[in-house]
Amino acid sequence: MAFSTLAYGGRGLAYFLYWGPTQYGGLYRDGKPMPVVADVAKLNAEISALSDVLMPLQSVGVYHSVQLPNGTRGLPANCGVRVSSTDPMVVGEFRDQTGAACFMIVSRNYRAKTTAFLTFTAAKEISEFSRAERKWHQLAVDGSKKQVAFEPGDGRLFRLR
Repeated sequence: MAFSTLAYGGRGLAYFLYWGPTQYGGLYRDGKPMPVVADVAKLNAEISALSDVLMPLQSVGVYHSVQLPNGTRGLPANCGVRVSSTDPMVVGEFRDQTGAACFMIVSRNYRAKTTAFLTFTAAKEISEFSRAERKWHQLAVDGSKKQVAFEPGDGRLFRLR
């Protein structure tokens, strides 16, 4: 849900029940951290790494791949990326200050790893943002499909120029 929120142009995340008594659950129960706290801390660090890059971007569209949920749109024909996967994906389209297209691609499968094949159309330069290194890495532009592995519910950010 966190990466889908970002793909939809969300600017922040909030946790419904951060701290509570044992009977209500939460990240902390009766003052004791639950096992999920480590996962949430890791996720927060990844979101933090993306924040400087995502905040200045302007959201221009959100699309879904296979199995369109009610009220959503599939990728338009003129979109700068094509996504092929057996699992459903969300594609958030953005523009940076220079007009370059950016795409936050998110696996909607939150239970298992998935692989997607991405084809970037009409791009002279393709980069992926590394959350671990907090920097862009240029990918080869050869017109072929790029095989991209996604952890459950994972989101990846790409920039086209």
